[in-house]
Amino acid sequence: PMPASEPESQAVINYVRSQFPDARGPLASDAAPVSTSGLFFDIHSFSSLVIWPWGYTAQVAPNGPALETLGRRMAWFNDYAPQQAIDLYVTDGTTDDFAYGELGLAAYTFELGNQFFESCSAFEASVYPDNFAALVYSLRTARAPYLLPSGPEARGVVVAPDLALTGESIRVSGTLDDTRFNQSEGGTQPSHAIVAASAFVGLAPWQAGAQPLLASANDGGFDQPIETVSTELAGGVLAAGRRLVYLQGRDASGSDGVVSAAFADVRAPADVGTVSGRVSDLSSGLPIAGARVRAAGFQSSSAADGNYVRRVPAGTHLFEIAAADFESLEVAGVVAPGGGAVTRNFALFPLCEVLGEDAENGAPGWIRQSPWGIVDANAQHASRFFTDSPAGNYANNVNTSLTSPAFDLVGYANPVLSFESRCDTEAGFDFGIVEVRASAGSAWVEVHRCDNRPQWQSTEIALPGIAGSAAAQIRFRLDSDGGVVRDGWSVDNIFVRAGGPACRAATPVDTLFANGFE
Repeated sequence: PMPASEPESQAVINYVRSQFPDARGPLASDAAPVSTSGLFFDIHSFSSLVIWPWGYTAQVAPNGPALETLGRRMAWFNDYAPQQAIDLYVTDGTTDDFAYGELGLAAYTFELGNQFFESCSAFEASVYPDNFAALVYSLRTARAPYLLPSGPEARGVVVAPDLALTGESIRVSGTLDDTRFNQSEGGTQPSHAIVAASAFVGLAPWQAGAQPLLASANDGGFDQPIETVSTELAGGVLAAGRRLVYLQGRDASGSDGVVSAAFADVRAPADVGTVSGRVSDLSSGLPIAGARVRAAGFQSSSAADGNYVRRVPAGTHLFEIAAADFESLEVAGVVAPGGGAVTRNFALFPLCEVLGEDAENGAPGWIRQSPWGIVDANAQHASRFFTDSPAGNYANNVNTSLTSPAFDLVGYANPVLSFESRCDTEAGFDFGIVEVRASAGSAWVEVHRCDNRPQWQSTEIALPGIAGSAAAQIRFRLDSDGGVVRDGWSVDNIFVRAGGPACRAATPVDTLFANGFE
């Protein structure tokens, strides 16, 4: 009967009021100070939107430009449409209008996904990871959400060596990026050249006593909106211990951006051991480049020749080795002697291909429900591919699919589907949907959904639900409503790969070199 009359509304309002001071004046035209901290999110389904106040009026909120800047930053990660709330429809009494209107908080609603009741598999495969990344970015702005998103984002900070010996020099590097905005729905967010970069050791920039250490652009000068930067900490500057090293950039507008950080771990030589060796393909003996070698929370990658070097705290460790298209390996009991070195080679089983189709030879065994077909390479894609609408745009109200032949996963473990696709559909209404089933008599289960992604991109999806199945299948299904039509969904290079006992039994192994005596 009246604003905030219901106990549920009162509970939300009272809780938010208890957490944040009132930072905005009483008039609709009063802006919150740009130094206001804190964020409010209303997260629910659905429509694939990032929206901000106002929702009750078409007027731009007093802090509207800053709200839009952060909204478009977050929408870069989840690829949702960023817009003022009223662009969806007029809303009275929403939580984000309350949180901003009364308290001056930077307030947003995330309309998650594509359905009110998203399938668990689709949620886990795309809705969760995309939105988690957006929310992590937002947390990095929470100290000053009306200021920090205007500056460049620091990302990919690397401290090398990540486990240093006392007296060693340490290099800090990373990327400063002022370009990552979602500019759909009329976006015009400017990107500025980076003009400065600073590292902070042990203390964040906003903490008392923090001292900036200037970093340089790796290409010789600050003049681009994306710059890789680095600086050197001279040997002996850092005493033994573990501390965060922060990186922050400033752009030509004078705005400082969000920080990113990595740990610098410095120890005495007697407290550190070195493990090195080669990572190779067990079936061929060939080196594996880019394999991840991880132990005690530290990770290295193998070089082009398969060789790796990994410092770890002195002691006995579990080593985890992983590489694309290979089964992961865990080796316990690896001893790293303090102040010494040891050699350990690792050999990985290649995954087996249990389904593969590149559309080049007509795709025998695949069921193409009309109008699905195969078209020739074009300017956007270098080989033949499947498409749901070979003649042009797809139609309204279609539900049509491309279905694989049955494939056998008995004895196989950890199957993974990979494919390339271009999902040019109406955002939020028409979808490309990937589904799997364990047998012809079982229900299809959605594992992936896409919309409004008109550029070719690669996708990889774990398929634990069909491991061990004797006659599993995959299908690619287009589902459209009665509104806008687009060019549609194109798919190519479809592969299912898996490991497990059946794969290992089928893999020829060069036993002459299996024990590393090469």
